[in-house]
Amino acid sequence: MSAAPAAPARANATGAAPTRFEFLAPEQLDDLGRAVLTLAREVWVLRDRQRILEHVLAERGVDVADAIDRYQPGPELQKRLDAERAAFVKELLGALAPGTPL
Repeated sequence: MSAAPAAPARANATGAAPTRFEFLAPEQLDDLGRAVLTLAREVWVLRDRQRILEHVLAERGVDVADAIDRYQPGPELQKRLDAERAAFVKELLGALAPGTPL
């Protein structure tokens, strides 16, 4: 996975040039906390559903857990997965810092 490009540094809460990279203003920390909790809840739901799906399939004689762990996507699927991941990251970063060039 490639990292998202860094947004340009902007003035800090005092209006001075930042001494380090600042992506969010201090008043956005609550927003960030809510976003992280929302993502954590969604990840947990997806983990539960995946485990349940693997269990249901195993009960029906289809043990896919090891096959999933060993699976290596081909170039076409990997390209699609990479594009979907990039779109997700762009949308997430856009929600956290609207108007920041990505």
